[in-house]
Amino acid sequence: MKILGDFHLHTVASQHAYSTVTEYAAYASQKQLKIIGISDHGPAMVDAPHEYYFQNLRILPRTMSGVTLLRGAELNIIDDAGAVDLKSHVLEQLDYMIASYHAGIIPHNYTKEQHTDGFLGVLDLPYRVILGHCDNPKIPVHFEPILEKAKKVGALIEVNNASYGYIRPGSYEVGLEVLRLAKAIGNDIILNSDAHYHEDVGNVDRCMGLVKEAGFPADRIVNFSMEKIQAFFRL
Repeated sequence: MKILGDFHLHTVASQHAYSTVTEYAAYASQKQLKIIGISDHGPAMVDAPHEYYFQNLRILPRTMSGVTLLRGAELNIIDDAGAVDLKSHVLEQLDYMIASYHAGIIPHNYTKEQHTDGFLGVLDLPYRVILGHCDNPKIPVHFEPILEKAKKVGALIEVNNASYGYIRPGSYEVGLEVLRLAKAIGNDIILNSDAHYHEDVGNVDRCMGLVKEAGFPADRIVNFSMEKIQAFFRL
């Protein structure tokens, strides 16, 4: 099995990334991906674009280099109520949102319960939600209530390839726990690269290893199937 789409991609608009939308689309085409989603960091990140950037994503064509292009954002969860860093009138224009915690944006003294409450709160938002790299051991959460609610509202759990390199040490071991619990609960998941350079688009090799080790069923991995992709993103 291979993924048909990659929905966690950062462009030069996130200033710690190094490729353009055009470069991503062209390279995705070479790698025979059918669909990609641009998901630059929300404005609470120190080097992220202004909210106008996300509003203006509507000028991008829906197809580039033969690849379908979705307009998204990786939003920062900014408190334990699940507030995020783009306003509703902007979110309504996007195809989806990844909701993630990032160190330095939430208070450093938040508890496991507060981190959990933040994820639970963001799942109340009326948008297509992917929970980003929620297996980061530096931001511990109680997984069972999050996964239960994610299943109830139709949100996806992200398996993030970048986490399992050197970006978020210890995530692989926590990720195994998450996937085994998600398997039991019945969640759908999505494998994303979290690329910050276009040659990483579609690279989910570490995710594949995690999925295999956890024995997670292929039919619950959304981006293995165009039918599931279309259903989640309402295409």
